[in-house]
Amino acid sequence: MLKTEQVADEPLGKTPAKLKVTLDIDESTKRVIASFIDPETGEVKQQLPAEELVNSAEKLHQLLDRIIDIEV
Repeated sequence: MLKTEQVADEPLGKTPAKLKVTLDIDESTKRVIASFIDPETGEVKQQLPAEELVNSAEKLHQLLDRIIDIEV
């Protein structure tokens, strides 16, 4: 998975906090995934698109691969 990282000021509720932003490319769906991580705890505060959507897209992709076999 390809990754890039940076730290950004991001409001978190009423208290501003520093969050690490990582950008990954999901190998199965070829989509960019942004994760906002608390650098002190390592906790993922938010992921875009949400993990559920990424999992659904991957399952749909696998299903379509079974149904449609296209060569380019």
